[in-house]
Amino acid sequence: LVEVLMPAKKHFARPRPYEVTPKVKPVLPPPEGESYPSGHTMDSYFKASLLSMLVPEHHDAFFARAEEHAQSRVLAGVHFPSDLEGGQTAAAALVASLLADPAVAADFAAVREEL
Repeated sequence: LVEVLMPAKKHFARPRPYEVTPKVKPVLPPPEGESYPSGHTMDSYFKASLLSMLVPEHHDAFFARAEEHAQSRVLAGVHFPSDLEGGQTAAAALVASLLADPAVAADFAAVREEL
């Protein structure tokens, strides 16, 4: 995930909300680095995507939790809403890219069969 995320963060170089306006007071220790795309959102949606393919009956619960986690970053004052959209998009692209690899797709299918 880091190999995808960090180049994007460096490319866009978006400051965090609390760096843009003093009205935003983060309720978490202020993270260092750029805001866009949200790495926490990317991670949550990446995991929700894979888990929902393995256990489809829990799809809605996995994505609801991913969305709660993502939104908590905005509420905490460390991300803009559009950072979350970037994280979701990056997660979807990463999942598609990984599953396009025949070896990864075969391994994933084997895991699904074990469940």
